[in-house]
Amino acid sequence: MSMTASEHSNSGVEFSYSKISYFGKLAAKLLNDLKNTAFFQCGRGSRAAFTLAEVLITLGIIGIVAAMTLPTVISNYQKQETIARLKKVYAILGNTTSMAIAEYDDTRNWEMGDNLDWATGKAFAEQYIIPYLKIARVCENNSTTECNYPIKRLNGQSFNNYNEYTKSYRFYLVDGTFICVAANNISEYHDKLVQIIFDINGQRNPNVVGKDVFFLEYFIKPADSNAGAMEYTGRILPANLDYKSRNLILGASQSDFCNKTKDGKGCLAVIFIDGWEIKDDYPW
Repeated sequence: MSMTASEHSNSGVEFSYSKISYFGKLAAKLLNDLKNTAFFQCGRGSRAAFTLAEVLITLGIIGIVAAMTLPTVISNYQKQETIARLKKVYAILGNTTSMAIAEYDDTRNWEMGDNLDWATGKAFAEQYIIPYLKIARVCENNSTTECNYPIKRLNGQSFNNYNEYTKSYRFYLVDGTFICVAANNISEYHDKLVQIIFDINGQRNPNVVGKDVFFLEYFIKPADSNAGAMEYTGRILPANLDYKSRNLILGASQSDFCNKTKDGKGCLAVIFIDGWEIKDDYPW
């Protein structure tokens, strides 16, 4: 016997609970509870039904739960997307290191200028990085909108005047990642150090250090007076990872730490130390 239209509609009221958020589950449960009530039975000859007030109350509950839950759902999704992009870029750049070392041997013998400027970054990138990447386009200068769009530090101040950024050589990968190479940046422990600043989604918002803009350091040659720096030589690692303490990097003692009162340079180190996870105390 064929079902009537109302019976067919009623039998198809089914809900899946596996891949929906908390408020979606609650909404589905409410509707499942309702399907055997008078509201759904009215098509079978019953005259009973929910009043308008009851329907509005139910919808209001669903709306309140959704409003309370949506920000968390969206934030968690953004964090997961950020982690996926970070891991991809980190793997790509790490692979360039391996291939460059295979071709040019020990990084301590690599040629690199002595000045921190655009020309030095360009020469380094063109020899040791770009040949091993899929490049969409390079920035012939840093004056165009696509190569010098506004970026904020984690504390809300402008990042566009950041010294290494202003003197970096810049280009885009085919997936839209924006990469800036600043060489030679001399540190306390290294005579040759390249800083890599990258935006995982290019010009798209939020364009904030620690949220979609991050720092890596390419350790080329350790200072002769610091043999311990050999631990990092020839590797691309998150900036400030040498501090090794997440609590220290999350603090406010230095201007480049991962804190909402600071630049946010060390934020990738925190994510790295936490096993590629953005934890609740991360300044998201």
